[in-house]
Amino acid sequence: MIGFCSIQAFAQPIKMPAPSPEQKITQAFGMGTIELTYSRPNIKSRALFQANSELAPLGKLWRTGANAATRIHFSDKVTIGGKMLDTGTYVLYTIPGKEFWDIIINTGVNNWGTDGYKEAEDVVRFTVKAEKFGTPMETFTMQFANIQRETCDLRLVWGNTTVRIPISTNTKDRLRAQIDKALNADPVNPNVYQPAANFYYEWDKD
Repeated sequence: MIGFCSIQAFAQPIKMPAPSPEQKITQAFGMGTIELTYSRPNIKSRALFQANSELAPLGKLWRTGANAATRIHFSDKVTIGGKMLDTGTYVLYTIPGKEFWDIIINTGVNNWGTDGYKEAEDVVRFTVKAEKFGTPMETFTMQFANIQRETCDLRLVWGNTTVRIPISTNTKDRLRAQIDKALNADPVNPNVYQPAANFYYEWDKD
């Protein structure tokens, strides 16, 4: 009986913290939400963003994080890199460069890292400028910033490098259409007048 208990005790798995913990971010934006799921590696004194570095070497496809490919989900239509993306889940790949990065939105949502990547599955590819970040960031970090009514930035920061991915959406025209329809109803719901007035004042400056 003692031996059996000992075997049972040693059979229990040891739970260790993930070396590159996963983070999920949900950001309300426009008339929908953006959900980002990625894993956050640390530099740990390794070479970063160099020609043959161990981490995210220059000129090579990067999963933009660790482990599984970074996934981004849009509950509403957005525009990235000059192209409108429909609702759904995509993969975010990047190709780091000294001065500019290639940003790639791809449909390979089941890819593990860059394994299985197919250029034919790219939805949009564009270039953004890489900038210097004042305080070194040990842990790879992605965050939404500069959130306005129809625009926001997805910022990537690691080491002394940061890049900004602009995202936009069409909110104003759709709001105007909703308000026009509500004001032309017969009869008009009295609760419509206040939000309609707010829209014309704040959005149309009328």
